[in-house]
Amino acid sequence: MLCATQGDGKTMTTTYETERAVLCCAFMRPDDAAWHGELTVWAFKDVRHRVLWDAVRKWGGDAQTVIGRLEGAGRLEAAGGVRYIAGITDSLATTAFRDAYVAMLRERREEG
Repeated sequence: MLCATQGDGKTMTTTYETERAVLCCAFMRPDDAAWHGELTVWAFKDVRHRVLWDAVRKWGGDAQTVIGRLEGAGRLEAAGGVRYIAGITDSLATTAFRDAYVAMLRERREEG
């Protein structure tokens, strides 16, 4: 299993944390969307994260933009709601480790 080290020295080992880190990176750098095609929604195990990743790939934008789009599409609650989505950007993820987070999700997807 791949592990990425966060900026605070903690090691990310769970799929849940890694999925949130990938989403956080997407929200933090909405202008850097070229890498979004590297993952499909099926790389995410958490259904909320699948809904969010679909929205990120479809509409792009920061967390607030995605919240607005999901609300307009009637999918906000399926993505966990405003509080859950806003909490993703409070995670300790950093865009410097984005490639490691993506690789971790890809590896876990391939493992089954």
